[in-house]
Amino acid sequence: MNKTVAALEITSRHLKLNIGYYNEDKIHLLYSHVEDISEYMDHYKILNEEKLISRIKSLTQIKDDAKRIKFNIKEIVLVLPSVGLDVYQIEKRSKIISPSGVIEKSDIESVVTQISTEPLNTPNQVLVDVIPYRFTIDEGKAFTEPPLGQKTSIMNVAANVYALPSDIVSSYRKVIHQAGIKIKKMTIAPLNAAELMIVNKQIEPNQTYIYLDIRSDMSVLSLIRKNLVYESSFFLKGINDIDKEISNGTGLSLFVSGKIRHANGFSLKSKDIDIKIRTKEDDELVTYSFNEYNEILRASLINYCKDLKTCINNLFVNYKDKEKCYSLPLIIGGEGANMLGMLDAIKLYIKEPESIVKAKTKVVGANSLEFVNTLGAIYSATVYRGSYQDQALKVTHIEREEEKAPTPEVEGKEVL
Repeated sequence: MNKTVAALEITSRHLKLNIGYYNEDKIHLLYSHVEDISEYMDHYKILNEEKLISRIKSLTQIKDDAKRIKFNIKEIVLVLPSVGLDVYQIEKRSKIISPSGVIEKSDIESVVTQISTEPLNTPNQVLVDVIPYRFTIDEGKAFTEPPLGQKTSIMNVAANVYALPSDIVSSYRKVIHQAGIKIKKMTIAPLNAAELMIVNKQIEPNQTYIYLDIRSDMSVLSLIRKNLVYESSFFLKGINDIDKEISNGTGLSLFVSGKIRHANGFSLKSKDIDIKIRTKEDDELVTYSFNEYNEILRASLINYCKDLKTCINNLFVNYKDKEKCYSLPLIIGGEGANMLGMLDAIKLYIKEPESIVKAKTKVVGANSLEFVNTLGAIYSATVYRGSYQDQALKVTHIEREEEKAPTPEVEGKEVL
């Protein structure tokens, strides 16, 4: 039976919920929901817990008569932001405790538990996850996945430790619990994006790349290597900030500027055409020169890319051969990646990466880059990696009205 998972992400602007399952190398989406919660948030900080709790609580009972679906959500996989993320490596050696000398889940859990009890590198941080990336057994045999069933006397485990600021984790957990929902697994946003890249076969499992998540008022960069996050950085500029600059340059409202940007995007070439848009429902159409709008947008994108370059520099500040790091492929996701011409603009002003491409969401029933993190969370909650979060994980149980799935919606560190 397919294990149905509910994944929830709280961003600076949106509450995002995906319900689905992983089967036959694909993620199948059964239900998706997104709503604006910007008035309750200040970037990654929660301003109004009471209002946010109320909105989350409203998602526990979902019914859509038209699609003949009903979900009662009691547990979720919570996707946390990577702001303030601290990542470091630890290696532990342990004897096999199973009497047969064959590696079982309890052996993996024992080593991971040892790692989880080590003091964290940074004060005021809390452990979120420990994810093993190399298992070494007798005769030097090495594995990237838990070597369950292998016979050995000793096992070495090398793992990445992930910690986040305690105030962020505690505040996000609080609103979920007070909404009456259990958290069965906590994950960190870019780790799920990395999982989705593997599911979609967009990159090779051992590939190293930079992932850019363009959000409404924030952009997050992550260095991903062999499906794990090794560095993370961010800057407080996103697609909304681009709309603000359009608004300042055109004199149009922020809402109308966003509509124009969404409909027209950015063009590398001039176009002798006019943009016609209705500022309000009953107002007359307003005519605006496309070329004038496009030049304002170009200036805004130049400013965005300057901040992006600075953030990339910060990502590799401790690496010896920065030039090699800067040439890594850049994959772009998040709601900002959907803007027409965004990829062209970044390619125009960020020259270093060997390739710049948009993330893919080859998901049955989903086709939006804004759900990259929650879609990846559905997969990560289904597979076993021997992580700290896996030890407590019981995959989300959701009561459904019918057994038949509804018709899906539209589809000095070392050098790397």
